[in-house]
Order: sequence, then structure tokens, then C-alpha cells
Amino acid sequence: MAEINLVCPKCGKDDLMKKVSAIYKSGHANVSGYAAGGYSNTLSQSLISQQLAPPIAPVSLSVGCEIKFGIILFLSIAFGSSIVLVASLITNLGRLLSKIEANDLFWLSVFLIPIVIMLILTAVYYAKAKRIMHSNDDLPQRTEKWKLAIKRWEALYYCERDDVIFDQDECKVMPVGEMTTYIFR
Repeated sequence: MAEINLVCPKCGKDDLMKKVSAIYKSGHANVSGYAAGGYSNTLSQSLISQQLAPPIAPVSLSVGCEIKFGIILFLSIAFGSSIVLVASLITNLGRLLSKIEANDLFWLSVFLIPIVIMLILTAVYYAKAKRIMHSNDDLPQRTEKWKLAIKRWEALYYCERDDVIFDQDECKVMPVGEMTTYIFR
């Protein structure tokens, strides 16, 4: 079987060449020890490992938390407005039956302003939930694109001497900063 001789296409050497995936994996360190406040455990990552990180898998977005928060907000405002309305009706029932005064308009606005705010917030949450749900429509396409990007990422090599990455199969050499553009092309 023929031996494959991988060398950097830029410098023609192989002594400072590594797979991008290996550099990423070896660039993590778990640092533990005692510090001024007690025991400390920190995950550290080298700069080159951060730059050569694999593409992040697409995820399905959820609207559950947004909807729950919106419902709680809606119910809180509705309950608070109801209490204010009932209290104003009880204290001003006699005057409301005889004539409308400026003070009554104040109590009416105290009730209407929270309702308007509640309707605006409901519309905002509905629009946000709808946008999140539509962003999940293309999840299968984004997942396929990510799978292809991972395959390209796994085929990349890094030359420390020239600070470049390259794909041996395509003879493509590029700066580290262009990796994401290359793997998602």
C-alpha cells in the first residue's frame, strides 16, 4: 500500500502540521486548584483552538418559555387591572351613578392603560413566537449544510509555521480566519 505524504502546500514541510480537529481537541485544559476564595475549577481553551472550533450544530428553537412568560404577564396585568377596577367601582359607585367627574376618568385610565400595555405585549410576544416557529421551517436544510461543513472541517489541516489551514484533497490553502467561510461554501 502506498504511503500518503501530507505536507503543507505553502511551505512544503510536514513537521509543524496537524489536523484541525486534533488541535481543537488538544486545546482544552481543565485547570483546578486552590485560590483565594477556595477551590477553583476552570476550563481553559487556547486561542488557536477557539479559532479552529467546529461549526455549531443548528438547533430547533422553542417558544415555550416565551409563551409561558407572556401568559403569566397577561394574567398578572389582567388580575391587577381587575382589582383596581373593582376597588374604584366600590369607592365611587354613588358618584358613577349620578354623574361622571374628572376623577372617574382618572380611574378609567388607570384601568385602560394596563389593558393597552397588555395588548401591546401580547402582540409583541405573538410576533416573536411566530418568527421563532418559522425559523424552524428550514431546520432540515440547515442540518444538512452543517453535516457537510463538519465533513469539510474534519478534512482540514493546520500548518503552524505558516499559520494557514488547508484541505489536502482540494489543494486549497487559506488563513485561519477564512475557515468558516470555506467549510460553509
